[in-house]
Amino acid sequence: MRMGRIASIALIVTSLLGTGALAADTVSVRLVRASNSDTTIDHSLQDVAQALQKSLVFKSYRQVAVQKLTLPAQGQSASLGVYRITATGSRDKLLIGIHQGRKALVNTSVSLKRGKPVILGGFPDKSGAKMIFVFVLK
Repeated sequence: MRMGRIASIALIVTSLLGTGALAADTVSVRLVRASNSDTTIDHSLQDVAQALQKSLVFKSYRQVAVQKLTLPAQGQSASLGVYRITATGSRDKLLIGIHQGRKALVNTSVSLKRGKPVILGGFPDKSGAKMIFVFVLK
C-alpha cells in the first residue's frame, strides 16, 4: 500500500511538472546603458523597447550585460559589469538588491508578471549616461 501511495504522488508531481505548475520561473536581468547620444535601440532589447520608451526619457538603449536567475531564489547573486544583483523570493514577492562594490544602491520588493518588465536604476556612468536594470519574467 505504501508503494502505491508513493507511485501516486510521483504521478501527480510528474503531471504538475508537465503542465508547468511546479516548474521554476526564469528571470532575465539586463544591464542597459540609457542615453541621448543617438537614437539606437539594441536589437537584443526589442522585447522591452516599448516599455523603456514609455517609462524613460532617453533615446538610446544599449544592452551591456545579461544574466538569468531561477525562481524561487534563495539569496542568489549575479554580476553584471560593476554591479551585483541579489534576489530572494518568488515572482509574487521578489526582494532585489543592487550593489556597486560594497555600496547598496537599491533594496526593494517587486512582483513580476509575464510581459511586464520591471525597470530599476538610473545610476550615472562616467560618460553621463544612466545605467538601468530590466527584469523580465520568462
